Amino acid sequence: MSPASYVVDFNATDQAHPQNRSTGRKLTIALILSYVTFVSAFASAIFSTILEALEDEFHISEEGITFYVLGFATGPILWAPASELYGRRWLILTGMFGHSVFTIATATAKFVQTYLVTRLFAGLFSARPVATVPACLADLYDT
Repeated sequence: MSPASYVVDFNATDQAHPQNRSTGRKLTIALILSYVTFVSAFASAIFSTILEALEDEFHISEEGITFYVLGFATGPILWAPASELYGRRWLILTGMFGHSVFTIATATAKFVQTYLVTRLFAGLFSARPVATVPACLADLYDT
């Protein structure tokens, strides 16, 4: 079989094609995806405001930010190929759910080990939108 036989493409009149959606719906989807990406990236920087409290409570300084960024950097290696195999919608939804769960777990952490592990997984899950939103926007809009 030739490589062209493996290509999946939409018909130009297909209603399931994301580019055939109304302009308002595409704009709404783009705004939601942009907000989700902003929140996942903002969660890294917002913890810089509690560095003094972390120093007092756990005797660490920047490790929480470092662990988040480590997960944030590792995530796209996993999530970008997964979005091509399993779809983008569920990957973004479960990613933000996981990010929320691990962020709440970080806020309630009693031990430094719990804090660092939950920050790592929060970063890992929040990398899903960063890895898949550009592909979603490319699906929605023609260049």
